[in-house]
Amino acid sequence: MSRHSLPRSKATRRGRASAPGTPTGTTDTSSRDAVLLEAAVAFQAQRLREAEALCVDILAHDARYPPAMQLLGMVAARTGRPALAMQLLRDVVSLDRQSVDARNELAALLRAELHFAEAIAVGLEAVRLAPGDYGSHNQLGVSYLGERRLAEAASCFERAVALKPDLAVLHYNLGHVYQLLGRDKDAGASLKKAIALAPDFAEAHVRLGHLLLLDSDRAGADRCFARAIASMPPAANARLKLARTLAEVGQPDAAARCALAAIAADSNLPDAHQFCGELMQQLGRFDEAVTSFARTVALQPQRTEPYLGIAFSTKLSVDEPMLSGMRARLSEPDLADRDRANLNYALAKAADDSGDYAAAIEHFEEANRIAAERLRRSGRSIVRGKHKANIDRLIAAFTPEFFARNARLGSDSELPVLVVGMIRSGTTLIEQIVSSHPEVGAGGELRFWGDRGARIADVLGGGLDAPEAHEVSAAYCRLLQAVSPGARRITDKMPTNFLLLGLVHLLLPHARVIHCRRHPVDNCLSMFFTPYLRSPDFAHDRGNLVFYYEQYLRLMTHWRGVLPPDRLLEVDYETVVQDPEQSARRVIAFCGLDWDDACLQHQRNPRPITTPSMWQARQPVYRTSVSRWRNYETWLGEFRRLLPEEPAAPR
Repeated sequence: MSRHSLPRSKATRRGRASAPGTPTGTTDTSSRDAVLLEAAVAFQAQRLREAEALCVDILAHDARYPPAMQLLGMVAARTGRPALAMQLLRDVVSLDRQSVDARNELAALLRAELHFAEAIAVGLEAVRLAPGDYGSHNQLGVSYLGERRLAEAASCFERAVALKPDLAVLHYNLGHVYQLLGRDKDAGASLKKAIALAPDFAEAHVRLGHLLLLDSDRAGADRCFARAIASMPPAANARLKLARTLAEVGQPDAAARCALAAIAADSNLPDAHQFCGELMQQLGRFDEAVTSFARTVALQPQRTEPYLGIAFSTKLSVDEPMLSGMRARLSEPDLADRDRANLNYALAKAADDSGDYAAAIEHFEEANRIAAERLRRSGRSIVRGKHKANIDRLIAAFTPEFFARNARLGSDSELPVLVVGMIRSGTTLIEQIVSSHPEVGAGGELRFWGDRGARIADVLGGGLDAPEAHEVSAAYCRLLQAVSPGARRITDKMPTNFLLLGLVHLLLPHARVIHCRRHPVDNCLSMFFTPYLRSPDFAHDRGNLVFYYEQYLRLMTHWRGVLPPDRLLEVDYETVVQDPEQSARRVIAFCGLDWDDACLQHQRNPRPITTPSMWQARQPVYRTSVSRWRNYETWLGEFRRLLPEEPAAPR
């Protein structure tokens, strides 16, 4: 048990007395199983400390008893100790080669920690062991969905539905993935089936409402959202789940109401306070965000995400009392990697706020070292040769001649405005400026083109005909129109769409593209300083960041040569900061719109912001982020390769 860092316990069992001379944690099989049942009942009733104590007591006498280890792992997961939980469940899987339940529990934990490749491997083993178990197929589908392997996810959900056609959640999951695949008709049918089986299935009403929005049926969508709220279940956790779904489909105000309803149902639910803090961040209500994060800390002190939330919602002073608590947590020997990274990012941000750049870089280095190792362990670190070959292929394929030969595939819509560039290059700021215009809607970071990036192979092989091409562009425009019905222009601020501009321009030749540029070292440092919910594959390693940045420059040079000048506008972050009004006027004119003074008050834009720039984008344009790299000049390392060459001194 020492490897799991759990205390031994002599728990007092409610309603059970030991026989004279029998140890509290007896090795008698029937007594052991009775204690396990007691622990399971305590777990179901959310009496997690009691459940843990009972499991520890069993394992003190039978250290390798898989059912107790599994339940203890589930308790650890619920109490903010994911590393311990995963280790316990990995041990269960190794001890019990036939346990399907343990594999499904482990897969769920791995997904929560973004280890999707391992979750898929574990899920495949569960399906092999129990090919007729609908739950295992469903769990594997969820893992594939996390990795955005949509076709495989759909196949798993279809199999689960075939095995258990009367279970609403399976139809719901299938409808969700069909929608992501652009199969809106099939998605609607699956969601309606889920609702027919479970009329009060609130999340199904939400997703159906989102589909109706995409089909320009605002009234129908509003009825679905209202039905979802009316069907809100009484349990706090269920209300929180509904809040997350509403936020995911772009209904942040309704999501906030549901999160607050979850807190009203159970004021001691830390997940609800944490999610409420994240929503308040997105809505620009930072004081409320800090209050919610502080409440999360009070309820679950071992949790580190709220410290990170506080640090990135306000400026911290060197004498902030919270910092000493964070440093104390960081010194704990058994702290999980994710928690160690969170605390290092938070302490780094606090040191940077205070101008202690030596301390800041020390914490940033450690946070990135941990995050890079987690990327490698999960199999998601960039493969440089493969990425370079992909850039080569795009440059070779998307030529002026190619666009001319395939002009029949293009739509005439002028609705989209794509804002692209490297992450942390100013894309959020530009979208805030543009979407402050009364005729512009803000789409935020849409996954549409990334989910269809594989279609490039079809396009280059001549496998995409005009009707199918027009349906893809029409589906994209429907998605945009659902964001802001009636807007003349709608933004899509997915930065990495720069990789897919060939496909976008082929299908939407009248779409406008704003390319955001920033000093390369400032840009890379900003990426290095950013804690990501799900890290890009090139993040956290200076060498990988520099490599990826150089490939980005190479591809943008190509797009600059093949896209029409009136379709591609390049905006330098430093110029926007130096002359905000002139830059804003230039961008609005490029979008084909008349000037509006609201574009100079972008910080008042009420739209939710879900990117790491949510704090900065709510502030007036400021200059402290220009030439920020000079504060860290001593520690640039490989980033120095991106510094422009200094002009030679005159002789």
